[in-house]
Amino acid sequence: MTALTRAARAGSLRKYLAVATLALRQRRDERGVLLARALLLALFVLIFSRLWSAVLPASGARAHAAVDYVWYLAITEWIVLSQPQLYLEIEREVRSGDIAYHMSRPISYIADKLVQTLAELLLNLTVLAVAAFASALALSGDLPSEPRGLLLALPLAAMASVLLALAHTLIGVSAFWLIDCAPIYWIFQKCSFVLGGMLVPLELYPHWLRTVALASPFSALLHGPGSMALGYQPALFWATALRLALFFALAVSLLPWLARRGLHALDIHGG
Repeated sequence: MTALTRAARAGSLRKYLAVATLALRQRRDERGVLLARALLLALFVLIFSRLWSAVLPASGARAHAAVDYVWYLAITEWIVLSQPQLYLEIEREVRSGDIAYHMSRPISYIADKLVQTLAELLLNLTVLAVAAFASALALSGDLPSEPRGLLLALPLAAMASVLLALAHTLIGVSAFWLIDCAPIYWIFQKCSFVLGGMLVPLELYPHWLRTVALASPFSALLHGPGSMALGYQPALFWATALRLALFFALAVSLLPWLARRGLHALDIHGG
């Protein structure tokens, strides 16, 4: 590697660090948005903590299962509510034509957006982790039956969150052709909710639906990290981490190719 190449890479890294720092400062000042997300998370935990308390007995093993389910929900909601809505920003810039101004910058458009999103995601995950833990502990009244599982949930939640950010970027890239990418996002979101087991653990699903859900990538995104609250399961941890890593590699390979084709399509049509 020549000195010129090293200097060019160092310059690119400084650009992306500057973008991330600016995005963090902007999002840090938007305290109202973070507060609203934290309150929404607490509301979901409140509703389901009351649901599980009403459905399951007040004592015995099933009572502690209700506690575990509340923690499961706190983890899945933490992952979902931490996600920035990057696809909307890309769609808006494609619709308005503002993307043309971004194309003249000395930095990749998609890389720029993704770095901003990951910076915002880091802030959201940090703040909402506190809200999720405090809400689950206060409303369930106890830690999960296997608290060690929460330590395994943290890296899985981080991996799932980054993978979701990449998925949302891919959805945003579809706006280069479709202009309106909301229908794709709705389908993806509903599949995440149902097949990912966002609100209810997959163990409570009918057998046929649980089989379909476990075969889908969505179960690794939400059910995998959430399941760590249902017990200390190292084998499941490694299986989920492997699936997330494989999907991550696929998304990272697919995103640059789609972005190049999409930007080329916009250029041809005078976008």
